[in-house]
Amino acid sequence: MEEKYEGGNIAIRSPFMENLEKAIAKIKESGIELLENESLSKRSSFKIGGEARAYALPESVEQLKTLCTILNE
Repeated sequence: MEEKYEGGNIAIRSPFMENLEKAIAKIKESGIELLENESLSKRSSFKIGGEARAYALPESVEQLKTLCTILNE
């Protein structure tokens, strides 16, 4: 995946973004509910926060363990 930065036409290949996209795909495959580009202001008592690229909602301890395993890979 390439990231584009404002102010120029420079495209930089980011290992972090590639790994994030792989993790998102694995989380979706696992059946864990995953919200993409979720506004964090909806989840904050002060109603502040930007968008999260991915916001996982595990429903059980097993799903939480699976999520942690995926994120630690």
